[in-house]
Amino acid sequence: MTEDNKLISELNHLNKKLDFLSRPAKIIWFNFYSGVFQALGHLFGTLVVAALLVYLLSKININQLFSAWLQNLIQNTIDKITL
Repeated sequence: MTEDNKLISELNHLNKKLDFLSRPAKIIWFNFYSGVFQALGHLFGTLVVAALLVYLLSKININQLFSAWLQNLIQNTIDKITL
């Protein structure tokens, strides 16, 4: 009797899948919502990584190194223009 119940359960599951696949509108909305939530997940992940990167860079005081590099770049550019 348990094999009969398993078979009935599998057939019901298959029937639900076929019912879902026979409705194109459901598939379109399902894929749309899936894409929206994937995009939000990527956005959230990027936000977390960027926040961690900014936090870590602020802890090692990268501003002084970046500032010196930028001043050097500007000075070299001005020197090349005036020549």
